Amino acid sequence: MKERIKKKRKRRMRRKAFRLLLNLFLIVSGLFVVTFTVYFFNLDMKLTSMIEPFLLKHYDRIERNQHL
Repeated sequence: MKERIKKKRKRRMRRKAFRLLLNLFLIVSGLFVVTFTVYFFNLDMKLTSMIEPFLLKHYDRIERNQHL
């Protein structure tokens, strides 16, 4: 009887470990796909070019102290 309980516990632990590894693999794979897509289509620079006019407008308004 005790052996059956030990076997069941062992199977549960294996399932939990397998699920954990599977979830970890899926998360890492998903992150890789996202970062590769950003890299492949150069999305980071496209986003930067969209934000640039707003940044230029902001930094052009700042007063500067230009004493040498």
